[in-house]
Amino acid sequence: MKKKSLILFVFLLVAIAICILLFCFWGGEEMSRFTAYDLNRDVFYSFIESPSMDILNQQDMGTLVYTFSKTPFGKIQRERISEDTVITEKAPSGEFRLSYNNLIDMSLVNFVGNEKEIAKYLNKNGVSGNLESISCISTMGIPMAIWVRVDNDNYFITISENYDEDYDENGESRHIYRFYTQSEYLEKFLPKDSILNINVQNTTNLIYAKIHFSDIELPLIEVLKRLDFNIEWRDDNIADLTYKNQKFVLDLLKVSLCKMESKSNYITSIKGGYIFCKIINKEIFVNSWVIQNIMYDIGEPVQINIDNENLIVTITDIAS
Repeated sequence: MKKKSLILFVFLLVAIAICILLFCFWGGEEMSRFTAYDLNRDVFYSFIESPSMDILNQQDMGTLVYTFSKTPFGKIQRERISEDTVITEKAPSGEFRLSYNNLIDMSLVNFVGNEKEIAKYLNKNGVSGNLESISCISTMGIPMAIWVRVDNDNYFITISENYDEDYDENGESRHIYRFYTQSEYLEKFLPKDSILNINVQNTTNLIYAKIHFSDIELPLIEVLKRLDFNIEWRDDNIADLTYKNQKFVLDLLKVSLCKMESKSNYITSIKGGYIFCKIINKEIFVNSWVIQNIMYDIGEPVQINIDNENLIVTITDIAS
């Protein structure tokens, strides 16, 4: 009888200890939790010009929705949310990556998922009032940011904006936060129309070239034409391209540009960077890496430079 009582007593102590631990990890502090929206680039730009939850919740526009939270035992949990399912994952290495190289670690979860920490940060930057909304937003080629709405005013906090600030000198992860009003954020991160010069010939008659935060959006067909590619259209979707003795096939429906009798697609298999493309009126707009990879592969490398002050993009033959 005494032995059974002792066993019950031990079990009771263990149960009490577990309850205390759960209280310390879960009940003793606010649970850190936030929602992140991974947007395609056009949706991202529409959102930052006129922020609203309606835009973020349009999953038919390709938006991926995640929640990140801290578990009772100090791990990060991610839930991917779609219209009819929730996929739950734990971070085996203690962190996740969202979109293009955006780091989600515990320090970020503790900051973004804690309204008091966000309010304290805003107060340091002269903002106080009713905190209406906190969400993370990300897209290709732009640092992840925290969108905050306070009394109907919108603010943005970038997260490790320069990408090289994810780790300190001891190898510990960290984040550098930068505060922007909406107008300041738009000035820095909205794309800017630019003049495009190819081998010093002004080509302002192009549909457009745009300077983005970390790349340049260029009209592929027009640029190749200016770089002395011969282009002959078979129909509205397929064209034959010739450069000296090299032949290519362009297919708008497949969004592909391949060497003749090759399956390697320059548009979707670039070496390094990320893929961006869209088709408007028989033109494919791509980031500058696609053009650089094409020209390098055919032995005619080009250099692409940006004059941000005067909004001029220049493409020159490296050999010229």
